[in-house]
Amino acid sequence: MASRRSRRDSAPGPTQDAKRRTATELLETTIAQLAPDPRANPLVPLIERGAAPRETLAALALEQGWVIPADRRAFLHLARRAVDRPETAAFFTTLAEG
Repeated sequence: MASRRSRRDSAPGPTQDAKRRTATELLETTIAQLAPDPRANPLVPLIERGAAPRETLAALALEQGWVIPADRRAFLHLARRAVDRPETAAFFTTLAEG
């Protein structure tokens, strides 16, 4: 009786290099679609040149004064919820510590 070869044995699969290339392409495509264009925010170049209005910087600082503590509270909450997954809890605790 002739031996039957499995589909896995008879059809060569993608090489590791091809898999890596595919993953890299997926990442690049996703970033291109979801990440904002760094040139799209007109404030960044103004800050970089030192030309941003003082009032704008003050407003940004004030917003960050609210956002950063809220983020820290959220990270600590997620760390507490991950009590049964120590690595996850440690990750969120590290984020909360800044």
